[in-house]
Amino acid sequence: MKPNRQAVQYLDGIVWWGLLAAAGFSLVDYVLRASPLSPAFAAGWDEALLGGLLAAWAVRMVLNKNWEFRPSLVTLPLAVMLTLAVLSVVVNRVPTFLGVEAIRVLLQGSLFYLVGYNLIRSQRQVRILVIIMLICVTVIAVYGIYQFASGLETPDRWLFGDAEAGIRTRVFSTMGNPNALGGYLILMAPVALALFFKSAGWGQKIIYGSIFMILSICLVFTFSRGAWLGFALSLVLLGWMVDRRILWLLLLGLAASPFILPQTIKDRILVLFSPEYLRISAKWGRIFFWKQAFERMITHPWLGVGPGTFGDAVARRHLIPDSIWVDNHYLKVGAEIGVSGLLAFLWLMGRSLMAPFNRGGRWLKDPFQIAVLAGGTAGLVAVIVQNVTVSVFEVLFVSTYWWFLLGVMTAMVHLNWQPPRRSDSLMP
Repeated sequence: MKPNRQAVQYLDGIVWWGLLAAAGFSLVDYVLRASPLSPAFAAGWDEALLGGLLAAWAVRMVLNKNWEFRPSLVTLPLAVMLTLAVLSVVVNRVPTFLGVEAIRVLLQGSLFYLVGYNLIRSQRQVRILVIIMLICVTVIAVYGIYQFASGLETPDRWLFGDAEAGIRTRVFSTMGNPNALGGYLILMAPVALALFFKSAGWGQKIIYGSIFMILSICLVFTFSRGAWLGFALSLVLLGWMVDRRILWLLLLGLAASPFILPQTIKDRILVLFSPEYLRISAKWGRIFFWKQAFERMITHPWLGVGPGTFGDAVARRHLIPDSIWVDNHYLKVGAEIGVSGLLAFLWLMGRSLMAPFNRGGRWLKDPFQIAVLAGGTAGLVAVIVQNVTVSVFEVLFVSTYWWFLLGVMTAMVHLNWQPPRRSDSLMP
């Protein structure tokens, strides 16, 4: 029996609109939360989006009588990570509501990878989705720059006393936190820069170059040191993969930075090495929190103390006794799921970075595709680095875009390596 072509086309249309919503996640989420809609709907629309995409995917497979699941390097480590997290919840007797929320925060973003990788069906869709992601991050960055220009007050908890008294504003745009905004910016800025170098026409170069400059300026105004570090390392990687001139420009900028950087930026960097900062950090700051997490991980090496019971967003939101802000995603995972969980997570990150190249990504010919692969990889690495100093993966915006961008990249390479079957869909 042949599949119902009209039904498949209808499902493809639903899937395409869902993918567009995922690409525009940051703006869609902000509009819904700012609207008079029910708070429950505004808070749960992303789960509804994921559920709809997964359901449409399943129904499409039933109609086509075909198991449409593309192989990936990510599948096995993701399954291992999920298994260890569930085992940790069970063994440590974590309350169900707490364990489910913690696992959701840890791994929900990976579902955006699965739907992106498996449901994108053409290179035209890839191009449209990447452009929408760049438009959204640019709008968010412009609003952040506006916050800085308007002199928005920065909460004292985001600064370190008198040493940073000259910093008037740390921008956060629509995201509520400058570190989260920094993670979003450094994920997409390398893509814009790679497209600038790979574009042939001056019109496109001006557009992508302008986007990169807007994101970079906003990144400076976040005063997020972890994001700055991740961004610098992403430029090194991008220079190696795309154009050596990026490396020379980076070296020139680093050499000139002591003379051209505003004093507020230099203060923000140098305060890390001040005796006062080190003393306070060791007493009740990052050094102290990292030590606490490391000790929990060593004391409970197999399955940790349980997801959601020790540090960062979930534990703090539920007022778990003695919970802290670890400000290191890897140590936080290690403390809550154990050494085994940390190793599984590092394996997941490594395989994720390899996934787009597994199907012949290095042999791409189209300049747009090369730029997306190289810039996307650099952006993924930037966020991985930033997670050493703050758990930006716990921020829904950042984890969603990190995984979705990975899915778009992997689908792009897959479609190039193995031409899709003749499609029954009328969608682009």
